[in-house]
Amino acid sequence: MVVPVECVIAGLYWYLVLTDVFHIYPDGHKYLPFYVDIQMHGIPFLTGLAEMFFFSEALRIHRVKDACCYLLFALFYTSWSSFCAYMDGEWPYPVLQNQASDWERYSMMGNATMVGLAIYFIISEVHIRTTAKTSQ
Repeated sequence: MVVPVECVIAGLYWYLVLTDVFHIYPDGHKYLPFYVDIQMHGIPFLTGLAEMFFFSEALRIHRVKDACCYLLFALFYTSWSSFCAYMDGEWPYPVLQNQASDWERYSMMGNATMVGLAIYFIISEVHIRTTAKTSQ
């Protein structure tokens, strides 16, 4: 589960940094130096992929159970973000704060969830096929 979640986080973060930095940093100035950005949003994804493909054994997919766990996590995270926004009056991420309505916020979170779930199944299938070829 770590690889698809990290993939969505890294993908969204780098997309927003490269296209419109105001969605990440409200005043438009980056607070973090590049090497910290790489440590937080680049290296975890790359090491997760490397660990998955080079050091882990064959993965068993339980599609329904995995999808339920992933969707449960997404529901929890969406609820937590909504609770933070309710308590603080602001969303925890500027990209959510900048959305015009709650519908846009929740649709963005839902889309990120579906992308992450698709990435999970794609990476899992690739992992199963590559480990099956190397074990023969």
